Amino acid sequence: MQLRLQASPTTWPEGFPCRIPQNPAPPSLPDAIKLAKELLADPKGPCAGLFKKGNGLSTLTELEKKGNIKVKDIDVHLTDGRSGEFSSFSDVGAATRGNKITINPNRRMAQGKGSGQFPNLSPLENYAVGIIHELLHVTGDFPLKQETEIRLRHRAFLIRLMS
Repeated sequence: MQLRLQASPTTWPEGFPCRIPQNPAPPSLPDAIKLAKELLADPKGPCAGLFKKGNGLSTLTELEKKGNIKVKDIDVHLTDGRSGEFSSFSDVGAATRGNKITINPNRRMAQGKGSGQFPNLSPLENYAVGIIHELLHVTGDFPLKQETEIRLRHRAFLIRLMS
C-alpha cells in the first residue's frame, strides 16, 4: 500500500511518497493449523512423507477437534532435566505430552515476531512447521529422546520444502 504523506519540511519533503511498514497481527493458531493441514494434505507429499508410524493429517484433525492444541503457559519438565514455567524458557517453542500440544505463548512462533533461525519462513509458515514438528512427537515418528540428534536435519528439510 503506498500513501502520500504530508510532513514538515524539516522531517520529510512535502508529499514524500513512502511505504508504510506492515505490522500484521501475529498469526493465529487456527491459521497455522490450516496451513499445516494444507502441507499434510497430499499423502505422497514431502510433509506427509515424514510420518511413518501415523498419519499426520488425521492426527492433526483429531487433536484440533478435541481441543488438544493450545497456546498457554504451563509447567514443563524438559528432557534435558530443566523444569519450570513454560514462559521462562526462551529456547522452547512448544511441548508435547501424550496427545496434547502446547505452544509457548512467549516464543516467536506464537507472537509472530519472525522466524528466528529460519529467515526464509514467514511467521505463519514457521508456526505451521512447528505444529508439524510436534505432530511427529505425537505419532512417535520423532521420539523426544532423539530430539537433539534429529532436530536440525528435520528443520532443515522443512525449510528447504517451504523455500
